[in-house]
Amino acid sequence: MRFRTAFRNFYILMLPLSLILPLVPIVLASIVGVLLTWLGSHFRHKSFATAILSLLLFAALILGPVFLSYQAETIVEGGDLTALSETLAASLEGFLGIYPPAVWFSEALNGNVVSLAFFLLANAAVFALFVVVLDRYGARCAGL
Repeated sequence: MRFRTAFRNFYILMLPLSLILPLVPIVLASIVGVLLTWLGSHFRHKSFATAILSLLLFAALILGPVFLSYQAETIVEGGDLTALSETLAASLEGFLGIYPPAVWFSEALNGNVVSLAFFLLANAAVFALFVVVLDRYGARCAGL
């Protein structure tokens, strides 16, 4: 099997792009944290309510994939492998549609300059917007 040679700037781009890739998930996690804190602030025992809400979110994130795995196992036991393959294909297409920066990242590492520009601009824009909103409303959120 012959492998295609890597784009000549692959190794130069890999480290900086890998550091930029998680910016959008970090911003989303920060927004979830702010929402949990905001919801918890409306209860009498704020820290207890925030802890319970965080625990419920964590349980949903852990148990959700377990439930989906159980559903897939039920499909396999039923012998309907075409339904399983269609479900997995739809899940993969859905993930790529949800997080286009992952696609742009891989294309940028292969030398696509347009994907590199989209990747850098999208991550920078999301992070800058988050910083601007946090700067404007951060004091109000801190006073919760």
